[in-house]
Amino acid sequence: MSFEIISIYLFKVIRVNERCNLKKCTDIKTSFHYLNNKVLSKHSSIQPNVSTIILDNIIGMNFDNDILRPIDANLLYKMMSDSNVTKFHGCRTLMRKLPDQISDLSFSHTFREELTKESLPLNIKHITLCRYYDKPIGLGVLPEGLESINFGYQYNLPIERSTLPTSLKSLTISCESIKLLESLPPNLKVLRISGEVPRPIDSNFLPITLCSLQSIPVCWVPYLTKLPNLTSISFCDRSKSVFNGALPPNLTDLEFESKFVISVSMPSSIRHLTLNECYFNYDQLFPVDIQYRLKSLTAPRLPTQKPNLQIFHIVYQGQSGVISLEAITHGVESLDLSSQLSKLEVGSIPASVKHLILNNFQSITPGSIPKSLESLELRNLYWSNVTEIPNGLIPDTLRSLKLEYSNEILSSIPRTLTNIIFKETEKHYECHIRKLDHHHYLMFGKPIDKIANFTFPHFRSIVLLHESLFIGGTIAKILTKTFNFYSKNYK
Repeated sequence: MSFEIISIYLFKVIRVNERCNLKKCTDIKTSFHYLNNKVLSKHSSIQPNVSTIILDNIIGMNFDNDILRPIDANLLYKMMSDSNVTKFHGCRTLMRKLPDQISDLSFSHTFREELTKESLPLNIKHITLCRYYDKPIGLGVLPEGLESINFGYQYNLPIERSTLPTSLKSLTISCESIKLLESLPPNLKVLRISGEVPRPIDSNFLPITLCSLQSIPVCWVPYLTKLPNLTSISFCDRSKSVFNGALPPNLTDLEFESKFVISVSMPSSIRHLTLNECYFNYDQLFPVDIQYRLKSLTAPRLPTQKPNLQIFHIVYQGQSGVISLEAITHGVESLDLSSQLSKLEVGSIPASVKHLILNNFQSITPGSIPKSLESLELRNLYWSNVTEIPNGLIPDTLRSLKLEYSNEILSSIPRTLTNIIFKETEKHYECHIRKLDHHHYLMFGKPIDKIANFTFPHFRSIVLLHESLFIGGTIAKILTKTFNFYSKNYK
């Protein structure tokens, strides 16, 4: 078994027979656990097929103490210099020289050292500073050849134009930091802005190479039609602005992050549209003389049936209430009604819908889930009082169900399902249960390893089990006790 990334998972296979006897396979070996000095001291080199190293990048762990995992930088960097590692995430110090082959570098949230030209690898292409980084970056520090830099959400020191190399293609920066910039790098393709509303600009500020602009103000609109490569935009304004400016003709992705009054029609090229809390008229957005084919629409109101409008995926963000037969556009294949406590009427889901996302079981009335539906996801099971799935609520034709793990719900899940997914939450990791035949299931997911009163994703496990284990809570014991499965136990 080969590994191309060290995020340090082990892989263990466990077989559970019909009598619930456990057999562990021990012939599968790995080279690394989570990186620390003890682990490093046991190895003289890094495997040649490893290209990425991650230091304690634990998703969901919000501790502010890196001393849980002390790392000997001299030893680690020496091993990296004799390896094929090109990506290094969670870097804690540049007091030791990084190997020059590192091209992708991100920093730990505790990193506070000033960047210097000598401290960065010669072949660096991508830099991500931590959220709280607050040191000034001088002229000539960022080298030519750098393609992307993320300054971090709270970085608000002004940046001069000559600080940014002309090779830069992607820039994530706060509005405070761009105040002194007369123009952006000439080859820039992606600009993401954080913080308050950015300042007004002139016609020289935006290079024609731009493909994506994120979180920009409405006052930039007059300059957007001059950008021939621009396909993705998101607008953000603190005030309830009226949007009536011309949109680029090749636009495919458009999002309004805040409240706008929209009084323009969409270009025919639009594929992904997010309207959030905007005020608009669908007939004005999609005039009948233009054909539209949207891959996704996120809106506070469901669109009525329009012959010139086809939508693959709809995310409804409107008020709670009853979803009636006339509310949903026919032809939709994926529908997300989870943002509100919507109640489905019988026949309200068109036969074209194959994937449905709801808040919880309380949104379902008997007979409201059509037999044509293939996949159902429930987003907020914990907020409901349902302790079991009522008989007949889920049709036998449904193939996949995704929901939060619950011991009570587990025993009432229909055996007709092909795929059961327990989604990741604050308390549990994600787990999949796949039906193999009429009597056997394959369960795979991520148990835990307890270290210093914290829990870390340590390895993935596979369990082969008989359908009889669903009865009497046996499978729940396998999930929560036998292997200490899927419980994060952060407290």
